[in-house]
Amino acid sequence: MNVNKDYYATLGLTPSADSVVLRAAFKALAQRYHPDKSGIDRDQASQRMAAINEAYRVLSDPATRMEYDRLREKTTQNADTAFADGDTEPTAGSPLDADWKIAVQFYPELKEIRLGLARISWKLAESFRARLLKTKEFVNARTLAAELENEFLALYFGANPKTLGFGKSLILDGRRDAARELNRAIRILGDGADPDKIMQVIRDKYDIPDTGAAWRYDTTGKRRGIRAQRFASENGMVLMELLERIRNREVPGFVVDGIFYVEIDEHGRPLPPNRRSARVKRSSANIGNYVLIGLLFTSILALFFLISNYLF
Repeated sequence: MNVNKDYYATLGLTPSADSVVLRAAFKALAQRYHPDKSGIDRDQASQRMAAINEAYRVLSDPATRMEYDRLREKTTQNADTAFADGDTEPTAGSPLDADWKIAVQFYPELKEIRLGLARISWKLAESFRARLLKTKEFVNARTLAAELENEFLALYFGANPKTLGFGKSLILDGRRDAARELNRAIRILGDGADPDKIMQVIRDKYDIPDTGAAWRYDTTGKRRGIRAQRFASENGMVLMELLERIRNREVPGFVVDGIFYVEIDEHGRPLPPNRRSARVKRSSANIGNYVLIGLLFTSILALFFLISNYLF
């Protein structure tokens, strides 16, 4: 057993995974990384199979797993394995595919949920499938996926909502190098460090633009969309919380088909809720004025035609 190795990341699991899910995830990965089926270099496939076997050997033994967890308890884990460059999904099919295909027929949203997890880690998405097929909790799939995602990300980016959301946005943008740097900073500085300072240093080092509160707009001053789920993550919220804050006019925007929109002022800054409300009211008042003017003009024309017919 090597406590410096992240056996959970090797199998795409979180520490809360039970023995049934552990075995299902191991079997799925073992088949996909089989040297004769994986579709990748044979030596590379053999190395990854060795890592998978080692991880399963440690985690499948209750006593060894307990000791491993004890030695790594309450520490931010090294993200080098979880977010390694080139860790792409093998082309070989998974033993979960047949059952998953049937499940998706009855719960089509499962496909979208799995793809969302796969953008963070395809191994995490695979363990999600294994867990769902074992527990049969298909109606709670979204909740389960959110719990797994948060637990997985917290292992590497800490408990602070800002650094956790920033780490997720880096992964979604394909900046795994910056995500690993964020992980190293949190492991060294701890959860109590200033998250804004950490994020600014990483933005400067990797030339990542600071989007402030993640508002998006273009240079012409027109509103522009951002994925609602990503906006929520970057601001330390879950999607339902974002929707609730929009309804309460705490966030000046609205969501259409999963895209978050925001209105901005002439300087490209987000309009606060009270200004946005006033803008909407003024817009409504202007429409009313135009209607009245149109009616008055129509009445004058009608009167003109009546007088013309009478005189001529």
